[in-house]
Amino acid sequence: MGLLDKPSSRKKHKFNTPNIGGLGIYIVLLILLKIYDFDRYLTSVIIASFGIALIGVLDDKYYISLTTRLLVQISCVFYLVYNGFIVYNLGEIYPIGILTLGSFSIIFTSLCLIFIINSFNYLDGIDGSLGAISLISILTLNLFIYYTSGTTEIILNNLVIILLIFLFFNLSNNKISKTFLGNSGSYLLGFIIGSFGIYYVYILNLITAEFFIWVVAFPVFEFLSTNLSRIIRRRNIFKPGRDHIHYIIDKNQVRSLIKITLIHILFIIFGLVIYLLKFTNFSIYIYIITFFSYFSYREQKLQNKII
Repeated sequence: MGLLDKPSSRKKHKFNTPNIGGLGIYIVLLILLKIYDFDRYLTSVIIASFGIALIGVLDDKYYISLTTRLLVQISCVFYLVYNGFIVYNLGEIYPIGILTLGSFSIIFTSLCLIFIINSFNYLDGIDGSLGAISLISILTLNLFIYYTSGTTEIILNNLVIILLIFLFFNLSNNKISKTFLGNSGSYLLGFIIGSFGIYYVYILNLITAEFFIWVVAFPVFEFLSTNLSRIIRRRNIFKPGRDHIHYIIDKNQVRSLIKITLIHILFIIFGLVIYLLKFTNFSIYIYIITFFSYFSYREQKLQNKII
């Protein structure tokens, strides 16, 4: 089908590599939908994921315009909102209490999901990066649910297995077996994790909103930091570049992967400590402070690279 990532001046791989990881993940989701009796909410996520995966596949092959990609993403997000996926409050914030969103809920939910979809896309730059970040995020959700309810979620268990299998192929140096996620995979994983966040926080009430923001802290911080840095430097935020954290934190890809994975885990542990110490009403303030700390660290790294 021509779904190949070809070598170029911006890319380090030396041979045409299939970027069908996302397509493979979605096919497995369809199989899971057939095997298990998922509720209507999880079924809605898998159905809506078709549009996300499809636009990613088409973008990998034909380079679809940003406007078209966003319109498809918005359509899929609205389908979820129509089926009950709504962020109706931001959790407990001192000294306000529970901050409800009221009539702004639908717009806020849509913006959050689109934001997370594209945040995960920013992390797909080196072998293993997005796969590892997604695996840790999904594993964290599952472990937290086990901690609060005493059981794990079938779909999360399966996604952990799927991502482990993908990483085996993604980290391979074998020309025959190596596989990339492609935009279909990066958009799909962002959409799934964002949707699951709403599902487990606002529909099943198995996770708190104050903790979930830390599960996606690293992708969100990196997306905001990259674009803020480009704006400061008067660069086009929509133009691809090598100013993402996985390029600037270390020249060696393996060390870079280890470092960004550790950063992601550190943020999650930070959120868990806040939850266990019952400081959740201060979580958003700590979150904002942590973002600016991350941005400063990242800018220093970027400046050293430019110099």
